[in-house]
Amino acid sequence: MAKAKFDIKSEATRSLLAGVGVADLAVEAVRDYVTDVQKTVSTLDYKPTVLREQALTVVGSRVDALTAEAKARRAAIEARVAELQGEAKALPAKVQTLVQENVATANGAYGELAKRGE
Repeated sequence: MAKAKFDIKSEATRSLLAGVGVADLAVEAVRDYVTDVQKTVSTLDYKPTVLREQALTVVGSRVDALTAEAKARRAAIEARVAELQGEAKALPAKVQTLVQENVATANGAYGELAKRGE
């Protein structure tokens, strides 16, 4: 059987170098992340006038959408109110027709009963 040669100095150095390699890899990843974030942040403009204009643009488009929706709802409500008003105006004529039909039916029934009674 062959004996493995174990050198404590080289094994200790090897472990230390592996730890340094891991730390270097972590530092590299953090540097890349920081560089990406800096690129993203550098494109943003934090001046109050620019922020105000951006906010007004967003709010303005939302207000326009809400205004259009409100106008559409108002038009639908006005159309429904006009429809109901038309039905309400036609109601007296419908009632009058119904009453006249019932009176004619009652008179006809009364006349038939009178003939039958003779």
